[in-house]
Amino acid sequence: MIFVPGGGFVNQPELCSLSNNAAGLPEMLAADGWDFAQVCYELAPENKYPVQHRYTKEQIKSLAVGYSKVAVIGSSAGANIATLATLEIPGTVDYLIGFYGIYDIPSLPVDVQEAYSDLYTDDPYAASPTSYPLPNHPVKLFHAVDDSLIPFEQSVLYCDSCTTLYQTGGHSYPMIRSYDEIIALIDG
Repeated sequence: MIFVPGGGFVNQPELCSLSNNAAGLPEMLAADGWDFAQVCYELAPENKYPVQHRYTKEQIKSLAVGYSKVAVIGSSAGANIATLATLEIPGTVDYLIGFYGIYDIPSLPVDVQEAYSDLYTDDPYAASPTSYPLPNHPVKLFHAVDDSLIPFEQSVLYCDSCTTLYQTGGHSYPMIRSYDEIIALIDG
């Protein structure tokens, strides 16, 4: 399991430590026989799209060597970066899991769209996974309906049939809340 953290493209956990929303996930995965790694990437605004997803793509390719199954999980901005990265390495990733992700920058509320465009990209369409076909590997998305930062429609726009919506949880709820669905997908 390779985790790509969020942070609005501009923040990451200090020294690439595990982000709070992933707390408990490595231990639960280890108990089920999965190794866990976290990718950290170059930050915006100094580094704009596609730098983050290129770096993440290379890290995923490197970390995947020697494994028979590889799952990539991203949260928030990390879901965007992970999705774009995995699209370019078909055959390397077996599962993509996104939590409260940004998948369609042009459909965000104008103020949020402008903020991400200024920080992250000069081309919001190219930096939006909805501009590309879904990957060939299984995709599972999770989002809370009451997310006040990234509208749940972002996940539904990208893949309505693979999105699980929670009524509550806001943005950055703990990923272990969805652990049973994650493990059912990757061990299915």
